[in-house]
Parts: sequence; C-alpha cells; structure tokens
Amino acid sequence: MFILFEKSTGAITSVGYGYPDIVPSGNKLLVGNDAICNDSAAIGYKYIADQVLAMDENGVFVNPASAYPEVQKPVDKYEQLAAVVDELLLGGV
Repeated sequence: MFILFEKSTGAITSVGYGYPDIVPSGNKLLVGNDAICNDSAAIGYKYIADQVLAMDENGVFVNPASAYPEVQKPVDKYEQLAAVVDELLLGGV
C-alpha cells in the first residue's frame, strides 16, 4: 500500500492499495497513464506495510505520514522466479 502526503505538514491526503510503480513526470505523479497527484512539489509518497490507517469521525487521517515506516516495494515473486530461470538456463542473457 502507499500513501500520499503533504510534504510541509506530513498530513496524509490519500491511500492507495497494492504497490504500483509510481513515476514522477513533470509536476505529476503517475501510476501507469493515470495522474495520482498534480503537484509533486507539495505532495510526497511512500510505500508502507498493508494496514488500516486510523481516521477520525470526519474521515481525516489521524496520524501523520511519519508515523508509518516506509517499506521497500515488494518484488513480484514471478519476476524473481523468471530471473532465476533465465540465469540458470541462459546464463543471464
């Protein structure tokens, strides 16, 4: 899962599920061809462990982004297996 947050305050603005490739492009953050943020100068992102984020009665996230440790994006198990097979059969070619 990943979170988008205000860089100045750390306030979480959005949550996404899964671990998609997030690509900075100009002043946007893209997932595929879809913009998930139009102001990457003000909004940051990080991958966090899957969990339920605390929210208040108004749907505002209670904790700042700093409360959630960043995790490395998991590697797709199929990609790992394919790389091992390539190495064994093709010598990494």
